[in-house]
Amino acid sequence: MNNHSLMKTLFLCILSGALAGCSRFPSSSDNTAKTNLSVLLITFQDLPPGWTTAGLSSPARWSNYMDGDSMEIDFYSDIVPDHNPFAEEIYRSSGFLPTLRSQNNFNYLVKELHSGSIPHDWNFKSQFADNSDFSCYTYSNVSYPACDWIARYDRVVIHVLAWLIPDRMTLSDLENIIGKIDAKAGKASGR
Repeated sequence: MNNHSLMKTLFLCILSGALAGCSRFPSSSDNTAKTNLSVLLITFQDLPPGWTTAGLSSPARWSNYMDGDSMEIDFYSDIVPDHNPFAEEIYRSSGFLPTLRSQNNFNYLVKELHSGSIPHDWNFKSQFADNSDFSCYTYSNVSYPACDWIARYDRVVIHVLAWLIPDRMTLSDLENIIGKIDAKAGKASGR
């Protein structure tokens, strides 16, 4: 092997090593790459009384705008059985620079869904998420608010949509449920 070939091989090895190291930037760990997304989903038992599951779906609602895999679970109340679900959606980025892609997915969802305000009595702060956002809004034709919580854990983005249906879901109930989701995501991401 001549000097030119040796230098070329050495350069390609250094470049591929640098790119492999950058592909995780700025992730603190890569545990979420192997996580079974279903372990991050809430269950019927996590909700207050009066809710039933509508089942799992994959891909999730916003998956056309995201890369990677996704999963969603929806629940409906006995008061409004066909509308206004409690939904948890999970999106996991893949490919080159997955954490950067998940940050872009998080930013996209915040831009699309943060159209309200944060209630003054909202107290939840994530212990594990890299980023999170929360807002509630009330449509003109519905008497109770809908709230969106969006959080990112490395390459995973979780979106929760909750309608605060009277006698079925309070802001305090929502904080408790999101706390459970946050703990599951924190454990799955190795934090």
